[in-house]
Amino acid sequence: MEDPTKTIYELFLYQAPALTAGGRLTPTWLEDGSSFEFRVQEGEAQVRYQVNPEQAQITRLPSPEAESTGSQESLASSAESAAPRTFPWLLGNPLAESLSPDGKWFLGVQDFNLYLRSTEDGTLQMLTQDGDAAHSYDALGVRWSLDGKYLAARKVFIGEMLPLPVMHWLTKPETLETVRFARAGDPAWKNELFVIDCETKTSLQIETGSISADYINIVDFLPSEIVFAVSDRLCKQLDLMAGDLQSGKGRLILSEKQPCFHNYQFFEPLPITPLSDGQHFIWVSERDGWSHLYLYDLMGKQQVQLTHGEFPVHQVVAVDEENGWVYFSALAEKQLYDLHLYRVRLDGSEFMRLTAASGMHEIQFSPSKRYFLDTHSTVDRPLATELRSADGTLIQELVRMDITPLLAAGWQQPEEFWVKALDGETDLRGVLYKPANFDPSTRYPVLEYIYGGPHTLDAPNSFFAYSFLEAFAQIGFVTFVVDGRGTIGRGKAFQDVCYGRVGQHEIPEHVHVLKQLLETHPYMDEERVGIFGLSMGGYNTLRAMLTAPDIYKVGVATCAPPSVRDQAWAYIERFMGCLPQDNPDAYEKGSCYNVIDNLSGRLLLVHGTIDTNAPIAHTFQLMQAFIHAGKPVDMLIIPEQPHLFEGESSKYWLDAIRRYFQENL
Repeated sequence: MEDPTKTIYELFLYQAPALTAGGRLTPTWLEDGSSFEFRVQEGEAQVRYQVNPEQAQITRLPSPEAESTGSQESLASSAESAAPRTFPWLLGNPLAESLSPDGKWFLGVQDFNLYLRSTEDGTLQMLTQDGDAAHSYDALGVRWSLDGKYLAARKVFIGEMLPLPVMHWLTKPETLETVRFARAGDPAWKNELFVIDCETKTSLQIETGSISADYINIVDFLPSEIVFAVSDRLCKQLDLMAGDLQSGKGRLILSEKQPCFHNYQFFEPLPITPLSDGQHFIWVSERDGWSHLYLYDLMGKQQVQLTHGEFPVHQVVAVDEENGWVYFSALAEKQLYDLHLYRVRLDGSEFMRLTAASGMHEIQFSPSKRYFLDTHSTVDRPLATELRSADGTLIQELVRMDITPLLAAGWQQPEEFWVKALDGETDLRGVLYKPANFDPSTRYPVLEYIYGGPHTLDAPNSFFAYSFLEAFAQIGFVTFVVDGRGTIGRGKAFQDVCYGRVGQHEIPEHVHVLKQLLETHPYMDEERVGIFGLSMGGYNTLRAMLTAPDIYKVGVATCAPPSVRDQAWAYIERFMGCLPQDNPDAYEKGSCYNVIDNLSGRLLLVHGTIDTNAPIAHTFQLMQAFIHAGKPVDMLIIPEQPHLFEGESSKYWLDAIRRYFQENL
């Protein structure tokens, strides 16, 4: 008979994404929003259903018969042209082509210039001609005008950025690729903004204002302007601007300044929602220490502050201008980290919550804004999707994930816990996972998963969120994750604890958390504690093993920068508030090289060979430091894998982590 524990382990590790689909829907709405279709897995087959919200009726649909016209060869050729391709991004990672609004063209970069590729026959047209190795056009974050006539794109000066060699060891013969990389304080890119006429192939440079254009985020086209944002290198100032499409002249709409840093990333959508009147927009600002919604006009005049209070708004989900509502998600409950849907009038009145159950809520609105789908769960309550009217009234539950087989196999539901931070006052939340058929009289080895970056929320509040922690619990570990101060979701004061001192605060606070757990959970063995993480989590794993060797006995650090100075400039500089040359002591205190002699436990270093986020050179340099110190460590190199491992390599990596902890704890 198959071991049920192994079955649960493999289920969580390898099948969790497919299983979670059983509790959420991907609907296809009719344009008028009157009804929608969705598919669910029933046995070996996918079954279609249609939902009519007005009649609260669900109808099972017949399976569509496959239709095929034309020759297989022509169909394959047409499908190939109509599918987006990838191309190397200017900093190394592959990027997918973007589709024009009319669906006729894909946009990409070739030889440092923008091109258009026909979705009909695959023919290529060069859109620009003046890009070169030092001044490359960038297709990341481009914006098309609604009619597809114009597009806005950045032109990036990367000539001073240092070359990073990326070796492809699996090709025959081996090949060497060179991309650009900048550590904290290194020469980095500079940006220019251009609007390009797709018909005439002419370009217009847009003025970007008075601050250094270290980051440009393109928002959208207006009838006669392009809206964009510019940020300085340390992300202390963010200017929202508009550029004239005829003259290129830029004008300032509003300017946001933070004493520490703003949270807007150049590669993510800006927190701006234009209204259909073409005159107003909703802006998300942390100016009072909490992210809140503000209504502005396009001349930069604030009309009204829409939300207030000591809670963070997460994002605008939908705007129903006809009926005067803004729908948004926020963490506004006494139960911290519960993400609910709310709405407020465009004049700031009638703030109300619309979702009922505790935990996390994923929202999908109908095109008419009359209905929404609410997929919700907690760490111990499985996913379910409900159909609700816009005012939150429940119409019907549509699907719920069935976890009966898990419970029958002895699976233990995760445990939410609360402990105190190092200040003795602040409550910190975490989640703990136990082995199947848990015995409280047994002493279990402990695994902590850590990321701990100042831009993430780590401890889950939804079902199956960290399936690998569930999986490792099934093979005999107690695993846990906690959100220490310095993470997001609790306002700027909570997040800014680590500002200017990354690498100094995180591990002492996590040790403080672990000691509290050991006192209240006698089945956790304090002599067998391991820790693991990837990227920033890999760095914090190193810090744990080297600054708290009496606590953490085994660690697995994946794609880990060995110091704050070694981290990518676009990530770390904003959180340090300075460059290394301006405050070398702040960076030096976060270096693992200074505490390399402290290693006493077992440490596994893992890295992919084509990582351009945290180059593999980091692991080689760290290995050399351990050699000089006479400290034995283990190393696993994953060939032809980027920063986040993919496919079989990802499974191999997770199994390697499991083996390492089984053998050494």
